Amino acid sequence: MPDSGIVHAAKAVMTLQFRARFNGAVLMENTRVEAVMPHPGGGVTIETSQGVYHARKVIIAADAWTNKLLKPLGIELPITVMREQVTYFKPSREHEAQFANHKFPVRIWGGEKWFYGFPLYGLPALKAGQDAGRNDMDSEDLYHQRVREKHKGVILALGNAHAFKFAPAVGRLTAELALDGKTTDDISKFGFPNTTPSKL
Repeated sequence: MPDSGIVHAAKAVMTLQFRARFNGAVLMENTRVEAVMPHPGGGVTIETSQGVYHARKVIIAADAWTNKLLKPLGIELPITVMREQVTYFKPSREHEAQFANHKFPVRIWGGEKWFYGFPLYGLPALKAGQDAGRNDMDSEDLYHQRVREKHKGVILALGNAHAFKFAPAVGRLTAELALDGKTTDDISKFGFPNTTPSKL
């Protein structure tokens, strides 16, 4: 794939954290969120392992733990949590040069199942895995970043645990939703399904 590329996940996240701190964000690392409690009159209380916080809005980006925070609010999304099985192959020393990123690009193979592979990058090993996110979905099967009108102070950003490369876009989008109640991007395809209103 001539237009493919690769991003070092740890370095990318570290850079984003640095920029966030530089711009005034306070990162509460190793802090578990116990509960998110929206108030009928507005505002949200967030209970954490390090204390209680109050805010006008909160963005929940909890991936596998999303339903743990949403269930007390009367919302449960049909999320399936699976451990990703990734395999690394270390080529013999005499063949390492053949798998460098300038000779062995990112690979994606699609058929009934989708697989991907990365060249030697960061670790001295080739990475290969199966992509679990290739289901066809229409707009009624996708989920909006906002948790319905019922909880106006809560915004939901739900991914599938490899969205670090989209963090600037998702961060801007959810910040716009929190500050302005709308976003400059068309997110109409990311709405709650109309088929299960009882769960929302």
